[in-house]
Amino acid sequence: MKKKLSKRTWTIICVATLVVAVTITAVAVSPLELFNKKYDGVKSEEEMIERLSRSSVSEIFDEVNTMGMANSEVAGYMYHASALLERLNEIPEELLLRIVENEKNNVMLRVLTIQLLDYENEDGKRLLKDVSRFEKILLNEKEDSEVRQQIAITLSDEKSNDVLEKVLFQTEDNYVGLQCLARLESNDRERGTIAAYKIIDIGEINKKLHMAVRVVSNQMVNFPNSSVSDKERDEWVAYLMGFYEKFEKESEPSEDLFDICSLIVFCLEDMYYKNAIYEILRIDDEFDGYKWIRVEANYQVLKDVLEKNPTDKDIEMIIEAMTIYPLVEVIEPLKVAVKNSKSSFDLKPILSQEAQSVDEIIVEVYEGEMKREDVFKATSSIKGD
Repeated sequence: MKKKLSKRTWTIICVATLVVAVTITAVAVSPLELFNKKYDGVKSEEEMIERLSRSSVSEIFDEVNTMGMANSEVAGYMYHASALLERLNEIPEELLLRIVENEKNNVMLRVLTIQLLDYENEDGKRLLKDVSRFEKILLNEKEDSEVRQQIAITLSDEKSNDVLEKVLFQTEDNYVGLQCLARLESNDRERGTIAAYKIIDIGEINKKLHMAVRVVSNQMVNFPNSSVSDKERDEWVAYLMGFYEKFEKESEPSEDLFDICSLIVFCLEDMYYKNAIYEILRIDDEFDGYKWIRVEANYQVLKDVLEKNPTDKDIEMIIEAMTIYPLVEVIEPLKVAVKNSKSSFDLKPILSQEAQSVDEIIVEVYEGEMKREDVFKATSSIKGD
């Protein structure tokens, strides 16, 4: 039978334990404290870079790990990442792979290391040669989501397509699935599109479906000489609007359903197709309060419709669009179309407003595509919102 300790003995033991704990705390210095002490007083970018240049590659990796453990912001290790990149030719692939494979390492360090392995030098070559070890991590459902997502992004060789597709359909992590589909479509457009349709047929409303909708919508854009028929586009528009109609019927729609309906508005806008624009116009203003941006982005589509024997429905829908946001470039051919039509249309709601010229809307063009946020800023300033 165990002997019961007296109050005095128990107190002595507790005090002794506390003293030891305090002593250890006083002597031991945490890695974060050492890190802060090392860079204390650094006042410039040049000084930070100079101090890092005196550190070994191993020390830099350790410091990134320390920052990750301390939940440091991503921007906090920018200089460390840059220092490692400068010395990438000194680092063997095996060392980097081991850092990625070590689940005890912080996610920040592992993701950075994946990016270093994927970095292409001036010759277009990257340090990563053995993708099988990356594929193994991607296939592991117990692995960290961010690590798996970053790995999916790096698997740019078509030889990895089987693994990407397998994970896409098997993973329960929708963010990982999204990245797998994005990479698969980038590696092999046809195979990615087929996979996207399969995800759409499954019909589960999640992040994988978001990516699938994007992939198929990209195929449906009304580019000149596109092989997609208007019938196919109309079927796709009807499919997308099915989600919005479901959203309208739900008394308490889920966040995922709301998100995909928001995505649908952008997909419809970016198709540059008249029937897609017409569907946007019938969406409730409370859901999409920026229809005028959609109208402005598609003014050329509306103008082209008016110049090619428009139907009464075309004229009716374009009048509605111009009532929302009157544009000189569309109103002039609209007047001609109304004059040539046997039906009567009321243009007063449009003509009573001050029309804006698209040429006066200054937007930034980046690689041939209009940046949505810049269109928003430019048109907002014009409308005085």
